[in-house]
Amino acid sequence: MPSATADGAPAFDGTTAFFLNASHMAVAVDGQTGVVRWSTATGTTGGTTYGFAGCTMAQAVVVCGDEDLVGFRPSDGERLWRYHASVGYSPGYFSPVTVGSTIYAGSPSGTLYAIDAASGSPRWTVRPFPADTVYISLFDPNADSDVVVTGFTKFYVGAHGSTGGVVAVDAASGQIRWITYFPQPDTTIGTNARSTALWHDLVLAPSHAGDVIYALDRATGAILWEVPSIDKRPPKCQGTPVRSDDGRVITVSGSTMYSASLSCWLIAYDLDSHAELWRVALTHGSASLARIIADGTRVFVGEGSGNLDAFSASRPALLWSTSGAPNPFHTYPALGIDRVFASRFDGFYALSK
Repeated sequence: MPSATADGAPAFDGTTAFFLNASHMAVAVDGQTGVVRWSTATGTTGGTTYGFAGCTMAQAVVVCGDEDLVGFRPSDGERLWRYHASVGYSPGYFSPVTVGSTIYAGSPSGTLYAIDAASGSPRWTVRPFPADTVYISLFDPNADSDVVVTGFTKFYVGAHGSTGGVVAVDAASGQIRWITYFPQPDTTIGTNARSTALWHDLVLAPSHAGDVIYALDRATGAILWEVPSIDKRPPKCQGTPVRSDDGRVITVSGSTMYSASLSCWLIAYDLDSHAELWRVALTHGSASLARIIADGTRVFVGEGSGNLDAFSASRPALLWSTSGAPNPFHTYPALGIDRVFASRFDGFYALSK
């Protein structure tokens, strides 16, 4: 349904899709009919909606990010709470993750937050790099009942390059368990880190330098093995044949890791053997580097062109691609049983899965 300019990723609770628009409004849309059920202001003012978080479900609360995190009642849109950080800033900038009754959120202030989903009250706040005088981002976290992990990047002011890696903290207390910096063989190429995934006793994360994906020990942060860089581009991909500073995003479904890249590939890896299973070229070029979503049968990838693609999760096959021209799809979709909910610059959409 075309509407006001959309912003961020949507959420879906089984009957209703929840979106943000660029005018600081959370909007609930009937998942079957597209009828708007309610719209409520986030409470942030000025300019446009701030950040990339969009909305997510946190138990019986819809949580949307617009600089702060804001909780809404799904049935009628009543604003239940607003979390404004007292340490750091912008917990609603990147996409949070919810485990049980706790929301975990990173920020562009180098701060990680744990927030009670029902009340919006903080459970803990941690700054892993309090003494650094650089710009630090802690990106979209991943978590389970034991640990929270997030990729980090330090952007050095007045210096070339950046450094990055992964932070792991105790999910209950916020105590830092370990910090691992990625190897940086070439100081002119930053080891920016953003995407992470958890799998059994591993933390998986790609490094911008060399486009290597590292497998880290969940308990210690030690690098155990790595998936090597991409050796070539598909013919339709523009640019040099090999990039030493590629960007990759990953997700895990079952024992398979999927990686989408600026080098225009979606690649599947078997995590037991560390071997590549297959690869397929993206339809119109590089990945957008928003999260990719896998549900066991399909993998959904946003492209830099604005297209939204659905690939088979078991073989190198494109199932469909929806054009983002002239208004690109952005961020990542929310999945229903038979449809996909997505934000495009010109509104909110339900696509046949």
